[in-house]
Amino acid sequence: QAEDGIRDYKVTGVQTCALPILRFYDSMGTQAFERINWWQGNLTLASMAGLTVLAAMFLFIGLFSRRRPDYRQTKPQRMAHLIQASAAGLWIAAISLFCAWGATAMDMTKAFFDWPSLTMTLASSSAFLAMLLTLVTIGLSPMVWAGGRRLDSWNTMRKLRFTLTAAIFTAFGLLLAIRGEIGRAHV
Repeated sequence: QAEDGIRDYKVTGVQTCALPILRFYDSMGTQAFERINWWQGNLTLASMAGLTVLAAMFLFIGLFSRRRPDYRQTKPQRMAHLIQASAAGLWIAAISLFCAWGATAMDMTKAFFDWPSLTMTLASSSAFLAMLLTLVTIGLSPMVWAGGRRLDSWNTMRKLRFTLTAAIFTAFGLLLAIRGEIGRAHV
């Protein structure tokens, strides 16, 4: 292997290809480090989890602080809101359970021999159900935007909040799915 690529043994001299270097070693050659994509980083995961919790909290704050005239909604909007609120509760539960598992997983022996723990199984299951409900809300979005008569339907700002919340939940679910955290058996 050449320093900046792969040596072609059939040609004299050093032929290299333009492959990116994905693994590199420290100066002693004892530790290997690998580059990761942006979606694999812990900061990305933590940021998206925080954004998801924030969106869920705003959804519940809006639910309990809404004035009575703001409850005008069509049946599809009512159903979509109920499903989205359920997904929000499941996302909060999944993230909370994962944080609880992380706090107890400091003891590596216990984490290894108790794998998968009940907390991790519940967190993963909650995230999976939340993602399914989020996909249902995305499917209901056209009916939410179609609304009904103006007096019986959500206003545009409420429809935008619904869509933004659904987009945040979907982005977090996709991030977890890409990382292999949803839909994977913890065995």
